[in-house]
Amino acid sequence: MYSIKNSLIALSGLLSSAPSHRPPVEVSLLTAPMNPITLRFSDPLERDFTEDYFRKSLRHVRFAVLSGMFLYGVFGYMDVKLIPESKDEIWLIRYGVVCPFLLAFSLFTYHPLFRRHMQASLCLPILIPGVGLIAMMVISPKFGDYYYPGLMLVIMYSYTFIRLRFVYATFCSLAITVTYHVVSLWVNHAPFLVVLNNDFELLAANYIGMFSAYLLEQHFRKDFLNYIQLEAEQAKSNHLLLNILPASIAARLKEGHLIVDSFPESTVLFTDIAGFTRISSKFTPEELVTLMNEVFSAFDRVVEKHGVEKIKTIGDAYMLAAGVPIPRSDHAEVVAEVALDMQAEIALLRASQEGWLRIRTGVHSGPVVAGVIGTKKFIYDLWGDTVNIASRMESHGIAGCIQVTQDTYERLRHKYVFKERGIIEIKGKGKMRTYILVGRMS
Repeated sequence: MYSIKNSLIALSGLLSSAPSHRPPVEVSLLTAPMNPITLRFSDPLERDFTEDYFRKSLRHVRFAVLSGMFLYGVFGYMDVKLIPESKDEIWLIRYGVVCPFLLAFSLFTYHPLFRRHMQASLCLPILIPGVGLIAMMVISPKFGDYYYPGLMLVIMYSYTFIRLRFVYATFCSLAITVTYHVVSLWVNHAPFLVVLNNDFELLAANYIGMFSAYLLEQHFRKDFLNYIQLEAEQAKSNHLLLNILPASIAARLKEGHLIVDSFPESTVLFTDIAGFTRISSKFTPEELVTLMNEVFSAFDRVVEKHGVEKIKTIGDAYMLAAGVPIPRSDHAEVVAEVALDMQAEIALLRASQEGWLRIRTGVHSGPVVAGVIGTKKFIYDLWGDTVNIASRMESHGIAGCIQVTQDTYERLRHKYVFKERGIIEIKGKGKMRTYILVGRMS
C-alpha cells in the first residue's frame, strides 16, 4: 500500500518522522496542485498516487483485457459473413496474433514488471488490436470500412474501459487515428471524401474520449487527495484521543465498548508543588501558567521515558499509575524510578526559581478499578482505596520527599533505600506506618 506519510510530506512540506507526541500536519487540496495538462502531482505524491491507482485498478484491468480478447474473437463472425475470400488471412491476424497476445498480456499482469510499468504496458492492448484492424482493412480494401466501427470501439476502450490514464490513452488513440488515415489514403487509396468523413467521426470520438478520460483521471486523483485528507484528519483525531486516553483504551472505546477494568496489582503516585497556593500569589497569571507548563512537561517526559500511565492533573497535582491499563509485575519499581526522576527534574528547575520549588510525592500499591465514564470531556480514571491512600500520602507528606505506605515499602525495600518516618495520623484512615524513599541501592 502506498505511503500515506510520504503523501502528507508532499501535501504539507512539514510532516516528518517526528515523535508521536507531535500533532499531525493538516493538509489541503490547495497545496497539491495537478499539472493542468498531464494531471501529474509532484513527487513523491505522484509515486504514491501511481501505486494507489495500480492497486485499485489491477483487477479491473485484467477483466478489461480478457473482455477485449473475448469481443475481438466474437466479432470474427463478420469475417465469414462479409469477406469469406480473405477469411484465412484475417483470421491469422485475429486468432493467431491479437487474441493470443491479449491472453498472454492478461498473464503478464501478474508479473512484477507490470507493476512498475503499468501505464506504458497498457498501451500494447490498445495498439496491437488497433493495428490488427487496420491490417484487416489493408487485406480487404473493398470491405475495409466494415472494420471501421471496430476502430471506434478500440478508441473508446482506450479512453474509458482499460483504465489508461489521460496522456497514455490520448497517445494510443491518436496514433491509431493517424495510422488509419495514412493507410486509407496511401495504401488503400480510399476516396478522399470517405476518409474525410471517417476522420470527422474519429476526431469526434477522440474529442469525447479525451474529455471523458481527463475527467475520469481527475476524479481518481481528487479521490486520492480526499483519502489522504481523511487519513490526516483521522490521525489528528487519534492524536488528540491518545493525549487523553491510553492507546489500548482508545481502541476499545472506538469499538463502542464500556471501559471498566479491575486490576488487583498496581501502584499509584500523586505529587504536587509544596506551598503552591501561597506562592502563586507572587506570580502573574502568565508566569504561573508558564511555570506549571515547565513542571508538568518535565513530568510528562519522565512518564514517557518509563512507560507508565499519566492519569490526570488537578490544579498543581499530578497523578500517574503503573500496572494499568496493561498489568505489569514491576509496577512498584517503575513508579519508584519515576518518583526519583521527578525529584531530579525539579532539582534542575529549582535553580531558576531561587530554590523555593519543591514537590510532595505520595505512593501506594494495591488494587484499583479503572475506566472511562461520561460522554463529554471524558478521561481514563482510577477509583478505589488505593487511590485515596496514595493521595493521602501526598497531602500528608513532606516537601521534597517521597512518602510511601507499608505495602509499597515491602515491595521495594530490597532494591531501594528508605528512612522510616514512623506512624502518622492519616485523615480518614487513622494511624499508618509510612516510609520516605531516599534513593536506589548502590
